[in-house]
Amino acid sequence: MLPALLCLLASSTPVEQARLHLEEADFEAARAVLSTPARTRAALVSLTELRALLHLALGEDTPLQAELQKLVALDYNRAFDASVNPDLVTRYLAVRAQAAGALQVELQRSLDGETASAEARVRNDVGLVRRLFFEYRLDEGKWTAAPL
Repeated sequence: MLPALLCLLASSTPVEQARLHLEEADFEAARAVLSTPARTRAALVSLTELRALLHLALGEDTPLQAELQKLVALDYNRAFDASVNPDLVTRYLAVRAQAAGALQVELQRSLDGETASAEARVRNDVGLVRRLFFEYRLDEGKWTAAPL
């Protein structure tokens, strides 16, 4: 790898690093970068798309299908960049045609006197949601997290 590319990789985000590795067909390096957790929703969507591209390039159909299901749940109306492999777009559209819709979290809350309650439902989850919780505080005090 060229020194300039090494410097670029050192100063870029995981999304940019993964893209560069995929462009260079360095699939093992791309796989390593793509295993890092996303810090934002936008990064999660981009990393999911890039993982799908990796699986497509390697002919790994089962993981490709799983990543595309996640991508559909996260971004049901994904607008792909013109440079994205058209086979990926076609596969995405096929998965979307079979999907129930985007990931949704519905929250219902009720207040009865001094008692509050909340109920949450997750729809169209394809393994993205691990747990739900809410945060509350009393009289401007410290925030406390509680599971739903």
